[in-house]
Formats: sequence, structure tokens, C-alpha cells
Amino acid sequence: MGDLVRYYDLDGGKVDGQLKELAGPPDPQVSGRPWLRRLELEGGASFFGGHVDGRPIRATFDFSPDLTCIIGGSMTGKSTLLDGLRCYTEAGLPRDKRLAENVRARGEDIFLAGQPTISLDVSAPDHVAPLAERWPARFFTQNELQRLVEEPEALEDILCRLVPEQTESIEGSRRRLRDLDARLSQKATRLTHLDQQIEEAEQQKRRAEQALAALKAIEEAGYEDLQLAAREASRVAAAAADAGELQTTVQNVEEQVGGLAHGVDPQRLALLWSEVENRDGRPNLEEQAKGLKDVAGTLTRRASEYQESLRLLADSANRNSQRLREKVEGALAAQGYGASKLAEFRALADRAKLVDSYRSALDHANKEQSAAKEAFELGVIERESVEERLRAAFDEVLKRIETEFPERIRARRLKNAGAKSLESFLLALAAKGVTRWWNSLDLENRHSPKELLDALEQQRLDEIGMSDRVRESFRELMTRARQRELAALRSTDLYDLELRLEDGSWRRLAELSGGRQVSVLLSLLLETHDERPLVIDQPEDELDNRFLFKTVLPALRRIKGQRQIIVATHNANIVVNGDADQVILLEASANAGRVAAFGTIEEPSVRDAIVATVDGGGDAFRLRQLKYGF
Repeated sequence: MGDLVRYYDLDGGKVDGQLKELAGPPDPQVSGRPWLRRLELEGGASFFGGHVDGRPIRATFDFSPDLTCIIGGSMTGKSTLLDGLRCYTEAGLPRDKRLAENVRARGEDIFLAGQPTISLDVSAPDHVAPLAERWPARFFTQNELQRLVEEPEALEDILCRLVPEQTESIEGSRRRLRDLDARLSQKATRLTHLDQQIEEAEQQKRRAEQALAALKAIEEAGYEDLQLAAREASRVAAAAADAGELQTTVQNVEEQVGGLAHGVDPQRLALLWSEVENRDGRPNLEEQAKGLKDVAGTLTRRASEYQESLRLLADSANRNSQRLREKVEGALAAQGYGASKLAEFRALADRAKLVDSYRSALDHANKEQSAAKEAFELGVIERESVEERLRAAFDEVLKRIETEFPERIRARRLKNAGAKSLESFLLALAAKGVTRWWNSLDLENRHSPKELLDALEQQRLDEIGMSDRVRESFRELMTRARQRELAALRSTDLYDLELRLEDGSWRRLAELSGGRQVSVLLSLLLETHDERPLVIDQPEDELDNRFLFKTVLPALRRIKGQRQIIVATHNANIVVNGDADQVILLEASANAGRVAAFGTIEEPSVRDAIVATVDGGGDAFRLRQLKYGF
């Protein structure tokens, strides 16, 4: 491959009718910039592989370290090759969903079908790094450049490489800002959680302290005497109940004694006694029964008297307990407590025991919240500092655009115009007045989250266009948690590109036709000081020849030796007048593609392929002949 790479000074004239080689050309082998030397694919069910008679087919693609053009008729696999390479190297899919699906379909379902064996020969400083780092190519499929108009971050990726000395600062600042955004969002959520913890801890401590105060008031009101009187009344009542049961038992005994020996024949009794052995004399059962009855009657009277005494004592004890209760309740009422507090004494006592632990938990939560607040505020301050560094770096980019593209392309910053997160926040408030206010703001007059918070805190919402009703609604909705959530948000700066038209007027990039949008972005893309390989599929689709000759072709020749460029194209001017260092001609049958020819444009087979296959092939060579004498 090294023998095929020659650099000619296309703008430096000719020697003896021949182009002279560039003095001191760059050597891609030692420059350290990454480039893909060769792609080999074999077998599987790939469009470029497969099998014939059971043997795997091998396809080889050799690339130049500078400009390689892939040509061929329609459906020969140009896009399939580039999309397959994109999927295999995991270079990232287009942001546009439809374009991403197309790339995946061609790359995975056609190029990588059946899992063919693939080998990449890459020249890179670190030979053991992952493939995506060794060959960090940037891919743009058909129409993808035009879609970048709607992707501010992708546009910034292009702009930040216009000034090499600012690229690292810009990329580092953008990474740091994304990290800070995520951290601040997490911290805001954490602070809201701590707010809830503190509120709960305060409630628990307050209830425990209230229980402690109530206990003290109950004790001072005479609760201990009340408890003693209640226990005495309970004991007397229990004794009275026992006496009642005793009286009932004695009465039953008296009744049972009254029925003893009734109905027994005295003669029969005498006969029975005569048969009792070892018995002296005959007892008088009647007299014995009468004696028992007299004793039972006495017990019954004494038990009744005892019960009555205990009942009188119980009534006295209850009256004493009630008087003490009324006294205690009166004392509690004087201190602002209801009578129900007496019934809660046990629960109050249990709760009061935890007052110290609740105080400790609240103190811990307050300290944690204080530390979290400080960390949040420091994060906000750091983010503001990083934003200023990013703006300063992009100021240099804007100056470079003014220098590199005078009177043709200009750029300006729309501060805080990238407000998707803020817009989502405001719409989520679901307040019609706030939504209408936000929608009334044009792109250049949008307020950042910080400006909105400052206006809220300083009561200057009227100065940012809010009516009385909207201000009132907004204040009610902005709880402490929402204010913190708002503080964690960030509106990004947008960079608005404008193109100068033929009549001298300027028009914004978003208002241009698709072709002119691509022309502006391609101009910037080719001017960036970026060593990463660039792979573009048919960039000429929306470009006119005027822009092609005036901007694209000079840029392609100018960046030789700086980065590898691989282009799939139908336009011979890109191949021939872009001075391609390697041309790959693809051909295809119904379901398989192959490399039909490859080499430099000076080789007859390649030249014939260009003339026969690429649009304007003969015209391109005639134009080159007129300019360079070929």
C-alpha cells in the first residue's frame, strides 16, 4: 500500500509538463494518525462473502491513508460496505431513528449476515487498544449530514475541532457539564428525601416532647394519688365481690342443712343404729341437724353483714377516686390538656422514653442535609465556572469561523437557548398560564433556570414577562423541592450558523434547503483539525457543482496527510478532481457483491471504470486534463 501513496502539489505548478510531487510529503506510517489499511471478509452469508461449492468466498478491500473513493453502479453494495464497517467497529448509529434502522439493516442483516470471518488491518499508535479506539472513524450515511441541523450537540462536535488548541478544553468541559448535571440531579433528589426525613424526625421529636410534657402535667396534677385511690377502690370492690360469693355459698349450705334427716322413720333409724358396731349410745339426729341449721343461719347473717360493710367501703372508695379524677382533670384542663390524656398515660410514657433518640436522629438528619446543601451549592458554582470556560473556548471557534469563512459562513451564540430540560420542567407543572408564558418567549429571549430562580427569589417575575396571575400561580407551584429541582437544571447554549446568499443576505442554517445545509456542514467538517478517519456515503447527493468545485474538492486535497477519508460516490469529480489515492470499483449480481477493480486513477483499468460507471466520468477527466495537463 505504501507504494501506491504519492502526494502531488496540485497548486504548485508542473515540471516538464508533469505534476511535481509535494516536497516533504507526510508519511502516514509514522504520523501516528489512525487509518484502516485493509478489510478482509470471508464466508458467512454476507453480501460480499458466502460460499461457492462449499468453499468460503473472500473479499479484500484496500484503503489509502488519505482519500479512498468507492464507486459502482446502483445496488452494488457501496452503502452496504460502509454501513457494515460502521456496525462492525461499533462506531455508533445515526441519531435519526429511520437512518439508524437503515444502517443496521444493511450493516448487520446484509454485510454481517451469517457471521463471516472479518479481519481489519489498522495502523494506530496503540495496537492493543479496542478497535473503536484504534480506528475511531466518524461515519455519515446518506442524509445524515442534513439531519445534524436538528442536533445541536452533533454540530458542536464539528465546531469544536475547528480550533485544535481548544478541542480538548471543549470536549472536557462538555463531559464535565454532563457529569455535573447528573450529579446535581441526584443531589436535588437526595435533598428532597432528606427534607422528608427531617420533617418526619421533627414530627416524632415533637410528639415525644409533647408526651413528656403531658406526663409531667399529669404527675403534677396528682396522677399518683389518683392511681393509688383507684387501686384501693379496685381492691375493696374485689373484696365485696368475694363477700357476695361467700354469702351465696353460706345461704346454700343453710338450705341444704334444713333438709337433713327429713322423711326418715324413727323406728327404722333405731333398727339401723342397732346394727352399727362399736357404737355407744344412739345420737339424736334431729338435734344435730338443728344445731347445724342454727350455725348456718348465723354464718348467713354474718356474711350479709360483711358484704354490706364492704359495699359501703367500696362506694366510699369510688367516690374518693372520682373526686381525685375530677381534681386531676381540672388541673390538666388548666394546662391545656383534655381528660383523654389520662387514658393515654401508658402510650405517652412509651413515647416519652424515645425523646432522646428522636432528638439525636433529627440532629443527624440536619447535619446530613447541611452537608448535602453545601455540596449542591458547590456543584452549581463549579458548573457555572465550567460553562464560562466552555463559552470562552467556543469564542475562539467563532473567531476561527469568521476568519476561515469570511463573508460566507458566520456563527453566533444563542445563550441558554437549548432549554429542553427547562421546558419539560415547566410543562410538567401543568399550569396553563405558565405554559403560555413560556411558549411566548422566542429562541433568543429564553431564560435560564438560574435566571428564573433569581427572579422568583427577588420577586422580579414581572420583569421576565409574567402577568400577575401567572406570577401567583408560579409561586404557589414552586415548592422547596421544585426550586431545588429547577436549580439542578441547565439550559445549554446553541450555536446558530448562517450562510450568505448570492444577493448578500444571510439566512439561518435551519431555513436553508437541504443541499445548502449539507454544504455548510460539509465545509466545516472538512476544515476541522481532526485526525479521526472520516467516512461519508454519497455526500454529493444534495450538492451543486459550484459548491463542489469551490469548497469540497479544494478541502479534500488540502487535508491530505491529515486524516483518512473514505467516500462512496457517484460523482466522478470527487474521484478524479478530488485526486483520490485509491479507487475501489464494486460490482454485484442478484445477491452478491465483489471488488471488480482497485487502484489509483492513473491506472487504465480504474480510469476506464470511472468513465463507464461514475456520473460525469469523462467530463471529470477532461476537466482535470485542462487544469493539470493530463
